[in-house]
Amino acid sequence: MSVIASALAVLMLPVKFTTGEVNELSQINRALRFDPGNTTLLAQRFEVLQERVQQTSGRLETLRSAQEDVNRSFANGDIDASSYREFNRELASTESLLNNLRQAAEQTNLDINPNVDTSRLARARQELSRLGDEARQAGQEIG
Repeated sequence: MSVIASALAVLMLPVKFTTGEVNELSQINRALRFDPGNTTLLAQRFEVLQERVQQTSGRLETLRSAQEDVNRSFANGDIDASSYREFNRELASTESLLNNLRQAAEQTNLDINPNVDTSRLARARQELSRLGDEARQAGQEIG
């Protein structure tokens, strides 16, 4: 297996949340259905979402740092089109997951503190969307 293929195999591992993390957020969400204004539960939800945002951000940074190498490898014929498309799908789905997690965290923060200024978060979301569009365009130009 080539170095590029090994790197792709490592990068293609999806962001995994432990069963405990998934269960914890599910339990918090279930409890919030019965008491939507409970600030303790909202704070816990916000904390769990922030942890997931950090994990997913790290994953996205790793994918983005490898994107140029993957593009070059595809252009040189070192990886096949299927692997290239798979990498781009993973990049796009990680961007989408991160965006969804950030929106959920932002909404939870607003539920806790309705007077919070979210203009920085909105700008960050717009920047993330712009970067995603640029990544997709670069992938289309190459593939």
